[in-house]
Amino acid sequence: MSDVQLKTSVSKIRQVLAPGLDESASYEYHSKTIEESIKQIIRASILVVELNDNESLDTLDASIKELLDAKERLRLIKNAVDDLDTSVKRNLDFLEASSMLDVYTQKFKQLLQNYETKSDFEKYGNEGNYIEFRQTIWHEQNLDGKAFPPMRFFFEPNTQQIAEDDDIVISSSTIETRCPLTLQPIAHPVISKRCSHYYEKVAIYSLVGTSGCRCPVVGCNSQLRKSDLKEDPVLERRLRRVQELARED
Repeated sequence: MSDVQLKTSVSKIRQVLAPGLDESASYEYHSKTIEESIKQIIRASILVVELNDNESLDTLDASIKELLDAKERLRLIKNAVDDLDTSVKRNLDFLEASSMLDVYTQKFKQLLQNYETKSDFEKYGNEGNYIEFRQTIWHEQNLDGKAFPPMRFFFEPNTQQIAEDDDIVISSSTIETRCPLTLQPIAHPVISKRCSHYYEKVAIYSLVGTSGCRCPVVGCNSQLRKSDLKEDPVLERRLRRVQELARED
């Protein structure tokens, strides 16, 4: 099989997978769409918690898992095509153009089967978006600052025993609402992607400047730059609610 034939064959497979789009554009487009939908679900969970609607929370949980499954299938499709492309380039005589789609299909089915045989914890327990979803719900339901449990808490029935086995005690502690720099209540928080500490936006930006700084939280040695800081609407909402409850008391 010549290089021209190879490129033509792989191109045909990609058109079958994503008609009208090249593989890169298709993958990026669909990945972005899925990510946006996931973020919408996470934001919606805040309102659902406020309404104390457990049935809708279950629906959101099922929906975000479906999106994460779709995200993984998309990744497996890309991996199967990339693997086929690489394998054929290493041995041009190994495949005929007519059999390439069959080989791709077999590869994808194998990858998908491996994924589908995993437990829910294996699929979602270490997935960043699902962790964020669960953390958002947990913190909205536990404004007293109860510590977020290990992720197995949401998948295993005997959660108390798991916590004991992991030597993790789920205890209450008040969430810190004051900036470590200004010592005033935080109105516009930004959170560090490096250490997860958060600060008043104006204060930390002033300290970071152009050369960076060390995290001002006592005992933290993380080095920060402006690019490490991000706004977090969920955190801002949570801090505001905790501050409102404190004023009511």
